[in-house]
Amino acid sequence: MRALIVCVGAALSAIGSPAAADAPQLSLPIDCKVGISCFIQHYVDVDPGSGIKDYKCGAAAYNKHSGTDFRVRTLEDVKRGVRVLAAAPGTVSIVRDQLTDRIVRTAKDGIAVQNVFCGNAVVLDHGDGWETRYCHMQKGSIQVRKGQKVKRGQPLGLVGFSGFAQFPHVHLGVTKDGKKVDPFTGTESPEGCEANEAKGLWRADVRPQLNYRRGQLLAAGFSAGRVSKDSVIWRLPDNAEIASNSKALVSYAWLINVQEGDRVFTQLTGPKGIIASQTSKPMKRHRSQYVQYTGKQRPKGGWEAGLYVSEMSLIRDGKRVVQHREVLHMR
Repeated sequence: MRALIVCVGAALSAIGSPAAADAPQLSLPIDCKVGISCFIQHYVDVDPGSGIKDYKCGAAAYNKHSGTDFRVRTLEDVKRGVRVLAAAPGTVSIVRDQLTDRIVRTAKDGIAVQNVFCGNAVVLDHGDGWETRYCHMQKGSIQVRKGQKVKRGQPLGLVGFSGFAQFPHVHLGVTKDGKKVDPFTGTESPEGCEANEAKGLWRADVRPQLNYRRGQLLAAGFSAGRVSKDSVIWRLPDNAEIASNSKALVSYAWLINVQEGDRVFTQLTGPKGIIASQTSKPMKRHRSQYVQYTGKQRPKGGWEAGLYVSEMSLIRDGKRVVQHREVLHMR
């Protein structure tokens, strides 16, 4: 699907100078806890050519991506409602709220939204040429109107998946005089890989939540059957559905932004020891999303009563940098 991805505002030209002193100072554009209930899936692509590079020289972006994508896990989160918030005070200059939410899966899906990549959106004017753009909101959820003045943190709408969206999220785009700006650095192309984030646009109280991460766990645990990227985006497996007569029992892990060379370990253990275990081969490239599961079909007579353990690890350079362990009591 990588070839399908097209950025919002791909035609925006580059700027290389630091952000002006009067640039808006940004709060979170989404009502959540970053790294817990929401996650940064993509950053601005700072590579001026055909390559892909985020501000830390990682690959958590895609070609010409012009903003920062704050995602929630599943469409169940969307149903519950996650608010999109104004990252800074401003005046509403553009509103669009009539597009249907749909997950882009195929080339045909991409073509259907090629002229409305941003989906349902709000654009805020912050003065002196600065704007913020909030994309992919739920149809019918936008709560502001053109010309309205909004305060920092004021709800604009709800997270959705309208326009070109392969997962539920809000895309925050920042521009100065129509030219894109990476809020993590205050420029489009930082010098080197150790960008000074203090020069970025995020408020000091927000920065600790936005520490750069290579490889994050979205979910892990037990499932009563196979797990895939297509299944978890709709809803996570529920332990309440697991019983002694379940057709299968597996341990799964769902991660984002797994980097080249990483390996993923999953293991299912039962009352009598290890049932199934798997360690992936080293990743040959950056993986925006990665799902792995290991398990076994139901034995004759069903699953015996007792404790079952699901374990996962993200292994990088021989070290377990992400780990999760969960216990299930089968009755």
